[in-house]
Amino acid sequence: MNALPTALPGPEPGPEPTGDAAAGTPRYELRVRAHGTDDNEIEVWQMPAPATQHLKAPLRIAGLRGRNLALVEHRVLRRLAKARIKPPTNQPPIAGERQRLPLDEDLAL
Repeated sequence: MNALPTALPGPEPGPEPTGDAAAGTPRYELRVRAHGTDDNEIEVWQMPAPATQHLKAPLRIAGLRGRNLALVEHRVLRRLAKARIKPPTNQPPIAGERQRLPLDEDLAL
């Protein structure tokens, strides 16, 4: 027979925390900026979160603009649409307008 207890004594389990802190996952943000007609910029930023304590300020992970964006824009927009994220890339631009959208970790990477 085993004389060890089946459960270790400890604090009573409480309600589960909610939000980003509960998940313990990094937070990402999609930033879309209109520079002019057919001149958009899409960037992915990692935001400070409890899971990424080494970050003190937002960190730019990646970005596309110009010819590089034009080559893959249809693919990027399709993946964003599957995640129900609709950046305003087809609307008339307002110079310097920037939109920030929360982004899932899997989609960000």
